[in-house]
Amino acid sequence: MKNATKASRQGAQFPPRLPIERDPVDRVAPSSKLAEARRSGEWPSFDFIDPMVGGSGVQDAKAITRYAEVREVLRAPGTRLGIVVHAEEESLKMPGMLLVGEGEEHRRAKSVLVRHLNPRRVQELRPELERIVDELLDRLATQPSPIDLVAEYTSQLPALMVSHLLGIPYEEASKIDHWTRKQSDQTVSAGEVQTAISELKAYTAEKVTKARENPGNDLLSALVHDHTDVLSDEESGGLVFSIITASLDTTARFSTLVILTLLRNAEQRAIMQEAGGISEANIDELIRYLSPAPAAQWRYITEDLEIGEKSLKAGERVQVSLLAANWDPELVGDHPELDLRRKPIPHVAFGYGMHQCPGQHLARLEVSILVSKLFDRYPGLRLAEDIDDLEWLKDDLLYATRTLPVTW
Repeated sequence: MKNATKASRQGAQFPPRLPIERDPVDRVAPSSKLAEARRSGEWPSFDFIDPMVGGSGVQDAKAITRYAEVREVLRAPGTRLGIVVHAEEESLKMPGMLLVGEGEEHRRAKSVLVRHLNPRRVQELRPELERIVDELLDRLATQPSPIDLVAEYTSQLPALMVSHLLGIPYEEASKIDHWTRKQSDQTVSAGEVQTAISELKAYTAEKVTKARENPGNDLLSALVHDHTDVLSDEESGGLVFSIITASLDTTARFSTLVILTLLRNAEQRAIMQEAGGISEANIDELIRYLSPAPAAQWRYITEDLEIGEKSLKAGERVQVSLLAANWDPELVGDHPELDLRRKPIPHVAFGYGMHQCPGQHLARLEVSILVSKLFDRYPGLRLAEDIDDLEWLKDDLLYATRTLPVTW
């Protein structure tokens, strides 16, 4: 990451990565360029900045936009994650870290985590999730409006929930949130990012040691004590690092987008309120429609591949657009717009293949509780600013608005 500062300056010369571009008016739909690439079946090339790469950090890749081709690329064995190919910093070499894991090591570590985050075990977290949300809503009631829901609500629950899941004191949640935000903030220096990574690695290693010595009734202790035949302590630390970094900004930004979408769409909001809240099927439709993580990490082609009727050569780079795929007529027919009455469809918003999100069941539950309880408590909720005045994180790999001022 030593070139991150230089790369971010040069990045201003480029438009947002083609696979994440959205319509400037609608703000959610794929851009016209993305839609045209998908319609034509072409794989247009685009330039982007990757601060993990030496030199200028400038890379070129092909954008894959069609639903079927996106799934083929994501499950193809002849590709590697770009971050794995080009990572030069020791801070990224951490056993058990799912973001940079590949092959058998990745499969082994992920299989342990999936066992602990299956639908049944996630539902056991519901009482604590509801308690935290109720407290956050009580706190909102004491504050003068307008209130920024990002700062006071949607960013709060994920950090507090991860603290509970891992047996970490709630008062340390803000520290965890600080480290993860530094890692995803494209405006901070490379040194700040490296410091955040190093401090979070040291923190997770310390928690693994404490769990080894004094186990509790939490996921961290289970990783350390119940899977010694599968995981080393270093891999347990990498898994904890993965849980923390993958659970905070993603859930917070998705929640923010869902609330904003329902405030903009009275018809869909009425459907939710008539049903008494957001269901899991609703969450899947919302994440399909919004695609808050609009693209998967770029991939490096390691051997010649046939994708549909076209081919990729070893040494090429590609990035799939989850956003374009989730709006593909092959998946949604002629009606890509939000429809909370739509039956569940196999979208790719949580990824596909080996790197499909292992925490998706928890994310669904968190967002459904957070959104349902908010609108139930404050049925008169409305935006306190014009939507055109909101600052959109359109250049970020996780999409949302930076703030969400509301009143009721």
